[in-house]
Amino acid sequence: MAGSKYRTTLVRDGGQWLVMELCEPMETLIDLSSEFHGFNGSDRYVLTIITDAECPPETIGFRLLNEGEEPLMPQAHAVDLDVAAPLAPEDEDAIVGVEIDGQQEDAVGMEIQGQPVLAPERNDHLSVNGVEIFRDTALATMHEACSFYHLSSSGGKSRCFQRLWDFQKKLELQTALAAAREAEASQQRLPRPQRLAEPPTEEEQQLHNLTHVPYKDWCAACVAHRSRQDRQARDGSVKRGEIPTVSFDFAYTRALAADGAVQNTDQVIALIMVDSQTNYTGCVPVKAKSQFDLMVREILQFLVMERFATYVT
Repeated sequence: MAGSKYRTTLVRDGGQWLVMELCEPMETLIDLSSEFHGFNGSDRYVLTIITDAECPPETIGFRLLNEGEEPLMPQAHAVDLDVAAPLAPEDEDAIVGVEIDGQQEDAVGMEIQGQPVLAPERNDHLSVNGVEIFRDTALATMHEACSFYHLSSSGGKSRCFQRLWDFQKKLELQTALAAAREAEASQQRLPRPQRLAEPPTEEEQQLHNLTHVPYKDWCAACVAHRSRQDRQARDGSVKRGEIPTVSFDFAYTRALAADGAVQNTDQVIALIMVDSQTNYTGCVPVKAKSQFDLMVREILQFLVMERFATYVT
């Protein structure tokens, strides 16, 4: 069964034949194993016809009744389906097996299974382009709704309503799947790996080591120079050490008025030195932080005053 196939299903129930589907593309069927709903009779005959293209009912071998038209053959004169009708020689190779009364005929190619059925309740209705459609809505309105969805408008009210119902349920499923995929995609984040530093040739490394300018991420000295300093914790460990330590830093002062407001005066910069063991403190005013010679002499004099025998220069 190569190529597109179309399925037509007829069901005999209550003494008359009902068209369950008419030339439905088999690739659009969602569940081929779905059962029929709404039939309470014990005896039921199902006739399934497979065609290579969409065909009118007259070409397949039956005709749809108009509204109010009675079937030509009453139930009392119905044909006994248990008696096999003779087949033309040219039709014997095109027969596809179907299940009748529990007996399965041999079929060639795809297995014929049930039509997916989502049977609406009696009070269910649809909304197509703002128009409410019920099971008893005018057939012309249902045809317009089918045309809006580009669906086949063949069949009666029941068939058109079922076709619209199945199509809208399929749209709901597609919308839910699209929303789920979009939600999943919005939660995904592409990782941004850190770029690994690749050192250049040995000659380029030696030239860079002369000045370390500009900054290079593959140079250990450049990375250490830009690294964050260790946190200075005031835990008293410096005072507990056996070797005295002299710490120094800058302090900035301004004059304050009696009410505590800062006066508009020049800022005074001072070098503060503290001995870790004796807490002896020295203060030296400087004009700028760039007076290195003055600050070095004052630090050395501070060490002499503290009677340190040796110091590191």
